[in-house]
Order: sequence, then structure tokens, then C-alpha cells
Amino acid sequence: MDVVNTAIFFGFIGVLIYLMGVLWYDASKAALNIAIGLFITASVIRMYLHPGTISDKIKEWGRCLREALEGFAGVTAPLILLLAMLGVMINLFVVSGWMIKLMGLLVTVGEFNVVALIGVGFAIGVFLGLGIPPSACYILTAVIVIPPMTKIGINPWVAHFFLFFIAVISEYSPPTSLVAAVASRISGASFMKTMMVTLQISLPFFFLTFAIFNWDILLLKPGLSQLAAMGVLLVGCSTAAAAIHGRLFERKRYDLPSRLLVLLVALFILFYPRGTLSALALIPALAMIVLVIWRTEKTSVSS
Repeated sequence: MDVVNTAIFFGFIGVLIYLMGVLWYDASKAALNIAIGLFITASVIRMYLHPGTISDKIKEWGRCLREALEGFAGVTAPLILLLAMLGVMINLFVVSGWMIKLMGLLVTVGEFNVVALIGVGFAIGVFLGLGIPPSACYILTAVIVIPPMTKIGINPWVAHFFLFFIAVISEYSPPTSLVAAVASRISGASFMKTMMVTLQISLPFFFLTFAIFNWDILLLKPGLSQLAAMGVLLVGCSTAAAAIHGRLFERKRYDLPSRLLVLLVALFILFYPRGTLSALALIPALAMIVLVIWRTEKTSVSS
């Protein structure tokens, strides 16, 4: 039954993708159709495979339904309370209007320098992400930051994707990480530990957020050049992940400097102006990724 239930679940996930991605169903309508279809299909199969009489099958179906409702209530009750608290924070941020004035003031400070403006945009997005969902964070940040960015010469596509990445980061950034809340509730782990581990795993994504300014070809020139840029960014982010999460030596005095060297190679690939040196740096980067993976496995076994 576990295998059958898993197959049914992922099968309906595929149907959900088809409804929203191909037939362009509204998200709520697609979710409702999938929920009804999944409930009916799982109920029929459960009753069909359960041995016994019709009465036994109905009793088994009732037991499964009761356990499903109890489990659903147990998992979602704390999340609903968290969302209610976030609703209060959102109203404090948005309805009062003080946030827009404050962020507008910060933008005027940074609009005369590209680096300063990018830093201000990142700070605004992270600040909004403390209590606002990604969609609201992106919309509000775009309203505040996009005009001065385009005025200073940044391509609108690059600016929008930069703020979009920041909005994604706000989904799991402390202290109101909905992703960590859901994951910790399902797994039974600590909320704070789950949030910090999530943040640690996603550190290479922070580099990608700023790298799109250097590799704007990823957004502006669809085609083979776009695929090449995606490959370079993939190698750069993978090298950064290897440096952050890998392990080369058992002793920290040797391990930390060597991993810092690997991280510098990753930063060179991501942020050095595109050219021959960026292409040549991919060779040692790939070698370092393989080396770090091999050394991490070896040191983990020995320890």
C-alpha cells in the first residue's frame, strides 16, 4: 500500500503540472480538482485492496479518513497560527505606509552608485522578507527599487530577476521561515535548526543572486550563449557549494585555507568579467569539485 500510495501521489503531481502548465488552470481550481481526484482514487484503491467483506472495507476506509483528518489538523494548526502572526506583521509593514517612505529614502541614498544601489536593493528585499511572503516582497521591492535601477542603467530584466531571487530567499530567511516551519513540523526537527541548515545549504544561491549582473547574457540573449552562461553559473555555484559544505583535511588549520582557495575560484568564475580567463577557470573548478567530493567522503569515513 505504501508503494501504491506513493505512485498515486506523484502521478497526481504530474497531473497538477499538466493542468497548470499546459491547460493553464487557475492554481486554486487545479488544486481543488487534484484533491478531489486524489481522494476518490486513493479511497477506491484502498477499499479494493483491503481484504474482507464490504463492511470491513468501509470500516477501513473510515479509519484511514479519520487518521488523515487528525494528521492534517496536527500538522497545519501551528502553521495557521504562524500565518496569522505574519498577517499582523504584513499589516504593520504595508498599511501604515512608513515602510514605503523609509525604503524610498534608502533608495535615494544609493541611486548614485551601482554597487550601493544593488546593496540597498538587497537590504530592502531581505528586510521585507522578514515578515512578508515572496510575492508581496517582490512586488513592493520592485516598486521601490526598479525605477532607480533602470535610471542608473541596469537592464530591467536583470533588475527584476535580482529582486525575484531576493523574494525567493525571503521564503526561508530568518526569523519567519515558512519553509523551515513546514519542514520542521513534518519531520519533527527543531524549527531554528531546520531554518539555519536551510540557510546554510542555500548559501550558493546568494552568489547567484548577484552573479546575474555579470552574466546578464543568461537573461538577455536566448540561445546557445544562454546555455553556455547557465553552464558557467552551474559550475561556479557548484564550486562554491563544494567549498562551503565540503571538507579537504581533517585539521581545520589546513582545511579552512584550502576551502577558502576553492571559494575564491568560484567567486572568480561568478563575478570576474566574462572572457578567456573565466573560461579557463572552469578547468580547475571542475577538478576542485571532484577533489572536494572525494576528500569529503574519505575524511568522513576516517573520522
